[in-house]
Amino acid sequence: VQSLTLWSSWEATWNASRVVNLISSLQQVDKFGTDIGRVEAAAIDVSFGTVCGYGEEPCVAYDAIGAYGTYGNSTSDDLIDEVLWPAMLRQESEVNKRVQQALHYKFEVVAFNAIPLVSARNYGHRGTLNWALQCERCLMQKVGHRYGLEEREALAKDGYLFEEGLRVYYAYEGISPDDRAQVNGSYWFKGPAAEAKTKCSTAAACRGFTYIKSGEWSCGIGAHRYGDCEQPGTAYFFNLTRAGQAGRVPPTSCEAFSEPGAEDCTPSSVDSYFKVSAIDRTTQLAAEEAAVTGCSVCQYSYNQQWYTQEIPQQGYSLDRLHRDWPMLIEKAAEEQRLEMKMATALRSDAVEGLMLHYLENLRQLGFSTIVGGILHLQMRMCREGGKACGITSIMLHPDDDGPVRRALDDMCEPNVCECDHGSPAVGENCIADG
Repeated sequence: VQSLTLWSSWEATWNASRVVNLISSLQQVDKFGTDIGRVEAAAIDVSFGTVCGYGEEPCVAYDAIGAYGTYGNSTSDDLIDEVLWPAMLRQESEVNKRVQQALHYKFEVVAFNAIPLVSARNYGHRGTLNWALQCERCLMQKVGHRYGLEEREALAKDGYLFEEGLRVYYAYEGISPDDRAQVNGSYWFKGPAAEAKTKCSTAAACRGFTYIKSGEWSCGIGAHRYGDCEQPGTAYFFNLTRAGQAGRVPPTSCEAFSEPGAEDCTPSSVDSYFKVSAIDRTTQLAAEEAAVTGCSVCQYSYNQQWYTQEIPQQGYSLDRLHRDWPMLIEKAAEEQRLEMKMATALRSDAVEGLMLHYLENLRQLGFSTIVGGILHLQMRMCREGGKACGITSIMLHPDDDGPVRRALDDMCEPNVCECDHGSPAVGENCIADG
């Protein structure tokens, strides 16, 4: 805390001898003027993770936007030598400067965040993919299709456009009453999609159908509502009166983020089939132009310069967005692989030795107290893209006995051993018995 008023209030409220007036930013020292004598201690952030100084070239930090080109072929063991050790040594030098400044003012020095904080880039390629997904979701909802007009014309086959994983006409009992088209006296048909195509083609009112492959309504309307029949698969015919709320699952390629248990790799249970003859090109083109204007998220992109210089001024349409789609997924997947490599590196036994070395050096610099920092946070894997991605969690779970925690435990609980004239034995981290 750096408020003299607050310090005075605390000193008046509690026992002043138990209150330590501590600052966490040595850059603020000059602001205290003649009140500098009231400052008792300085807290210094000793976390390490970057190998580059500000503006240092040539140097590529692990969280740089183009880090994969430098570290993509490195193993997790390589990263200990290429990133963790250099980052630690660099931070030791920086911390020493701050300690000398604090000692000049005769402050007690306290270290906090005595842990490695390093991960792949936040708000990087995965952030760009997250932006692209938001843009695509908005466009799909307004247009009612997964693909742009150019893609739809190229993908049309056998009189139908198949849009895998797209949910657009989907509601209670398969489809909303206003959207239902009657085909041979019924708006639904339980059977293969190929047969549903044939039935829809014979009815002028039918403009396509939603095909539910598993789960609720996949066995038609009736006793097997929740998909517990022998052969699920039901078509619900629609008349194309509105776009509905279109969305698709999974939103990105499962192959891009293939860690075990990835929820985004669950196959979609719903597909959509549109009758090509029912799609009016002029109407659809107008709908797409309106969607681009109406989706404000598609008017900008903060990392697109890493992929293409051709950024449309009017915003991204589905066709334009999907041209960059393979590259967006590839770059986000590369960034995710960097994340996993560093997570594995931080689990290596070699990190315990590195941490013990660092903690001992901090002690020798003169820190009276060393605070480890937050060791466990929920991991943000961002398999579907994401802005604030990153591990930055040293422990996999609260009871995890990882190398960083072991090093902190070892530092806090030194071995009791025989010492010569009260001095620690050579090579031992020990205290005299008694």
